[in-house]
Amino acid sequence: MEIHKPKAAHSVREFLIELGTIICGIVIALGLEQAVETARWRHEVAETRKALNSELALSLGGFKSVREQEPCINHRLAELSTWYGTRIGGKLRIDDPNLNRPVLWIPLRSAWEAAKSGQVVSHFPLEERVAYSRLYDQMLNSGEYIIKERDAWNDVLGIDGSKSLSSEDRSRLYRAITLVRSLESSRRQANSIVDATAAELRIGPSLRSLPKGRSIDDLCQPLWR
Repeated sequence: MEIHKPKAAHSVREFLIELGTIICGIVIALGLEQAVETARWRHEVAETRKALNSELALSLGGFKSVREQEPCINHRLAELSTWYGTRIGGKLRIDDPNLNRPVLWIPLRSAWEAAKSGQVVSHFPLEERVAYSRLYDQMLNSGEYIIKERDAWNDVLGIDGSKSLSSEDRSRLYRAITLVRSLESSRRQANSIVDATAAELRIGPSLRSLPKGRSIDDLCQPLWR
């Protein structure tokens, strides 16, 4: 390829024209490079936003699923509360743990952690970036209550229902039920804060199906067979 070298300027006017041509070429090249970079980051931000919204919608769907279970959760807790003074005849359904505790979804965070590990989050508008960070922190707070609530239900399910309750069993059952009720209340409050922040980002819950063999009204079934 033949390269045309710039001719030597014979006057100030020719020199300025040649210099201006070079500068314009550099400016155009830099502008095109910046435009390509801006377009690339705009695409990255859009794809990341889509992934975050999808992940958050699933977590919100899990919270909605738990709210739908709450009437039956309260029904089961009321039944357990009557179990202090006397042994009711029959076989406890509580020996089938999958049918005797609510499905409590842990909020998802993988998309957010992946986004934070790169540079893309820094290209979000500041207000939006802060809102996402706040929402995931609130989700994490809710998740901590959910984990503790699961543990409290496991404590309830660990009681042997085939025999009369001992005083130790009654005490353990009372503590577990009290803890479940307290954590349930704290979780609802935390989730209401999550819902408000999600609304700011215009993110709603997506459908979160219960595991196979489970239904919303499992805990409304009789405690005793």
